Amino acid sequence: MKLLNVTLYNETFSYSFQILAYGVEYEQYNVSIVTRIMPVNDTNLFMTIVNIDPRDDKAQPVADVVFFANKTTLAEHYRLLDKVLNEIRKNDNTSRIWNKVKVELNDLARGGVERGLREYNVEGFGGAVVIDDLCTEACKFSLQYGRSGRVHLT
Repeated sequence: MKLLNVTLYNETFSYSFQILAYGVEYEQYNVSIVTRIMPVNDTNLFMTIVNIDPRDDKAQPVADVVFFANKTTLAEHYRLLDKVLNEIRKNDNTSRIWNKVKVELNDLARGGVERGLREYNVEGFGGAVVIDDLCTEACKFSLQYGRSGRVHLT
């Protein structure tokens, strides 16, 4: 698990946000969860990408998009996403993959956010994209590199 603090700035503008990147590797699959925590007006916005990357020939191009209508804490954001995936898996052939992601989301909520990163367990609105076998370059970058970054806008 890594927490990146990102600041975008130029001569007249500055904006900071955090990226929480969580990844686990198993013999049969990898799971990546990347959340951008952005302050917007008087609240926060959580934008999450969840990717499961099976290491066998059972990979399927699957994607689900989830939006949450009510404010939640970051830990609850992960728990609700876990519940949504549990419902999705009951109604189609994705139970094998979404059940694995569900376990990781629950671990991230409990162990990662509630215990280790309490100061980031803020309230906000959220959305997520959950995908199978299709991690974006942003996912890979967030999991691979350090704890803070700065980008200069010109």
